[in-house]
Amino acid sequence: EGGGYQTAGGDLKAAVVSAWRGPGREVNLYTAPLMPDGGLGLRERVTLVVESCRPWGVFADMKSFNLPVPSEVKVRYGHNVETFFYNYVVLALVYSLLFVFTRPVSVMALVGVVALAVYLHVLHPEPLHTGDYGFSIDATGKYIIDAVAAFLALFVFGGFMVLYSVAIFAALTVLLHGFFRDHTA
Repeated sequence: EGGGYQTAGGDLKAAVVSAWRGPGREVNLYTAPLMPDGGLGLRERVTLVVESCRPWGVFADMKSFNLPVPSEVKVRYGHNVETFFYNYVVLALVYSLLFVFTRPVSVMALVGVVALAVYLHVLHPEPLHTGDYGFSIDATGKYIIDAVAAFLALFVFGGFMVLYSVAIFAALTVLLHGFFRDHTA
């Protein structure tokens, strides 16, 4: 009978898996604006993300926050993640934009790595020929260039700290808001 830690036999991992996979509805996220093959331009994507946000007054209504009953944690968290997914995305993007002012070299290095990867693999998927110098860069060479550029951006120019900080911010925002906001309010 039941699920969760009572049926897991003292195994923490099994208890977490049992609680997460236990009875209850599945989370269904609307992710069309984030799909790269959706045929949408940047303006359309931004418009869809902004329009998909719930009102910020509802998101941050302090009367809606309380400690959940243990039996409703999964439903509350799932509902809040599903309902406020794009609010979380916007908050993470705004937080990311702060690094343009506080760590501009790190942000430029990360943008450079993405631009380099797009150039090497999307715009020029075939081997690159250097013309006058008589050699070409095949897929393996492109991956090596990507790896060196990523290493430099992440560890020499501080991009790792930017990405790590954004990931921690986003995780804490989702976890705390999803846990404490009453889904029935």
